[in-house]
Formats: sequence, C-alpha cells, structure tokens
Amino acid sequence: MAANLLSDIANHVEFLGYKVTKKDETMYNAVPATPDANRLSFSIHLTDKGGLLFLAAFSTTDNVKADQIGVLEFVNAGNVGAYTARFVWSGDYGIFIEGYYPSAYDKRAFGEFINTWLTEVTTFLNSDKARVAKYIKSEESKSSE
Repeated sequence: MAANLLSDIANHVEFLGYKVTKKDETMYNAVPATPDANRLSFSIHLTDKGGLLFLAAFSTTDNVKADQIGVLEFVNAGNVGAYTARFVWSGDYGIFIEGYYPSAYDKRAFGEFINTWLTEVTTFLNSDKARVAKYIKSEESKSSE
C-alpha cells in the first residue's frame, strides 16, 4: 500500500510537469521538467506512519548566524499565512518547508493539497525578495561554491 501511494503521487507530480526520480524505497526527488526559476524542487518521503512528507530544503546565508531573531521572524511569517506548509529553521542544516499528505491517494484531494502547498511556498518566497535573499542562498551562489 505504501509503495502504491508513493508511486501514485510520483505519477501525479510528473503530470504536473516535474521530473521525478526514485532515490530509494522511501524517497523521491522532484525537479521541474524544464528549467523555471518560479518552480520549486522538492523531495517526497514516505513516513513511518504511512503518509508522505513533502520537503523543500534551502541552504542559508551567513546572515542567519548573525541575525537568529530575524531568521526566526522570517520563518514564522511563513507559518502565519500557511495552511498546508510548515516553515522550519534547523540551525546549520538550513530552512525547510514541509507539507504532510496522509496515507490515502485521491486524485482530487492530492491535487488540492499539492497546489496549495506549492502556492504557499512560492508566494512566500516571492513576497519579500530582499528578506529571502538575506537568509536563503540563491541557486547562483550555491553553484559558485
């Protein structure tokens, strides 16, 4: 059942224009099938409860260490307006945006979930670009390291 859930979700995400690759029996990675700065890459993890955790991970800038209160306020601002997304700062590991989907696949319910989650994440990341740039490394800065 869990393998079917992960497979059904991967197929649905591919239908939405993502390239989905299987990392192992409990994890898939999803990246936009065509390059698009407005589309998010994320991973899908099968949880021990049988549901799925959607996870977008972001490396942080050096500003985070100097402004921990500011980064907590930044992450909290994401949580304030979110219904499906949970914004988390995990110290040296970065900023994560999560979403949990329960263990039963339904095309319509999943479609509503993934659309809401992706919209919440991208809306937040595009809402205050200066603040995002202060705490989250850009793709360009990650590739030059």
